[in-house]
Amino acid sequence: MQEIKPLLVFAHLLQQGTMQATAAILGITPSAVSQHISRLEQQYQVKLINRSTRRLVPTEVGRVLGEYCHKLLQDVNDTFTALENAKTEAQGDIHIALASGLANNRAFIATLQQLIEQYPAIQPHLHFSDDLQDLQQGKIDIAIRGGEHALDDPNIVAHHLISTQWQILATTDYLAKHPIKTPTDLLTQTWLAYQPIHFLMQKGKDNFVLHIEHPIYCSQLLAQQKLLQQGIGLGLVLETDFQQERMRQEIQVVLPEWRIMGGVELYAVTPHRVQSAKVSVVLNLLKENFTHYY
Repeated sequence: MQEIKPLLVFAHLLQQGTMQATAAILGITPSAVSQHISRLEQQYQVKLINRSTRRLVPTEVGRVLGEYCHKLLQDVNDTFTALENAKTEAQGDIHIALASGLANNRAFIATLQQLIEQYPAIQPHLHFSDDLQDLQQGKIDIAIRGGEHALDDPNIVAHHLISTQWQILATTDYLAKHPIKTPTDLLTQTWLAYQPIHFLMQKGKDNFVLHIEHPIYCSQLLAQQKLLQQGIGLGLVLETDFQQERMRQEIQVVLPEWRIMGGVELYAVTPHRVQSAKVSVVLNLLKENFTHYY
């Protein structure tokens, strides 16, 4: 039987881009990675990668072979996942990546509570980050993500949770000091955001382009929400996050008759087509709770 390990190493090398990164993922030395690739090239008399650049670039033959190797790697991962599924009980560590703002989300909190109470053999590890994490390179089992780049990675499997909308929020105290009657008033306000704001707002047949080039930069959504609650300025928050009971009394929607166009689709994404028992449990809980609450 032909050995497939060099093919799997080659698939990882194309994903990681360097010998060192591939070696770290596989738990071997960079020299061992190089030997696997050289063995393939020598055995089949082909050149698979160009080694003249800092980041290894596949040749045309390497690119074509890489597509097959990637499928092979997926099949191997799915096979081991199927073996995990054969267990009678969902158990073990599960790593979940999610945006910081979801720490206040009712559906996620309910999911976490049910997971702890109903499945004590599953140990959740929560990785909060507002950057999209690479599911192919880390230990992440499930990532909850939304926005225009949520599904950019062609290798992930997406499970739709909800559709939601952006809303402009501010405290009642802030609005008392800075009245906002029309969309034009928004341009002179203090804004909290993690990037420049550019949205189309609509009320009936009327349109307004909201563009804020220099908001107060907040690297975390949860920090933005906390500062917003302190009356520092305006912020864009998903309507699902605004529905938290403790936020309702002190925060209100600004210009609720105007709708921000372009909704946000929220997904739970996984790196594998076949799900382990523990991943299936968490996915089902997420779907049930997001459907229930929203």
